Amino acid sequence: MRSLDPSQHEVFNVVSEWAEKQVQWRRVARRQSLTAPPPALRLLLLGTAGTGKTHTAKAFITKARLTLGSFASVSTMAFSGVAAANLGDGASTIDSVFHTNAADASTDLSGEKLDELIEQLRSVELLVIDEISTVGAAQFEVMSRRLEQVGKALWRDRFQDEPPEDLGGFGGIGVVCMGDFAQLPPVLSSLLLSGAPLQDAKNSGLRSLALAGRQRFQSFQTVIRLRRIHRMQGADPYKDSTMRLRDAAITMDDYALWKE
Repeated sequence: MRSLDPSQHEVFNVVSEWAEKQVQWRRVARRQSLTAPPPALRLLLLGTAGTGKTHTAKAFITKARLTLGSFASVSTMAFSGVAAANLGDGASTIDSVFHTNAADASTDLSGEKLDELIEQLRSVELLVIDEISTVGAAQFEVMSRRLEQVGKALWRDRFQDEPPEDLGGFGGIGVVCMGDFAQLPPVLSSLLLSGAPLQDAKNSGLRSLALAGRQRFQSFQTVIRLRRIHRMQGADPYKDSTMRLRDAAITMDDYALWKE
């Protein structure tokens, strides 16, 4: 992809290589009984506004869909509808798919609700979550547990055998989280980053989910941060200054720059 800078291209390559491994795993799965889950992808894509996260995502999403063989193989979503829409056609809000705001969100699905989710996610092999800073830790864990239910049900259906006890979280599908933790935090929910204060109500039962969600988030060991800002061409002094401003690390030179 000629339009990608080196860091963006690295992200593209990570997802592309995973997609190739996923196809190979599928081929083996059709020929023989499997006991190992699919290849894992736990990628965290970070970057400030203007670094091209969405542009990069659209590039690797297109590539993954071509490699995996269908549009439905990649599901894109975000906490808000506006953020989800930025990822293109077919994107959803997290709650519209997983019903994470329901009163019984901490309870496993069963019956028709589970059947509906299984059918909705039957073809999904890669999940892309945008604006990850706005996703609460408890919500994140609910998503993983819902997908684990789906993944195990689909394993039984496809292989006519019991699935591994642990599919590695998220039902064995690849997951890419993207965003900027210096932007908006979750509303009345705990941040995914360990060490931040828990915001969930003490008696809601969500605190244990939030702690589990933070632990789950630790599995995202592949982290790539985009640093080159593409949105403000020709304004280099302001690029550097705005980065320090967002980190509350402005200097006297920054103060003088913005007074001009």
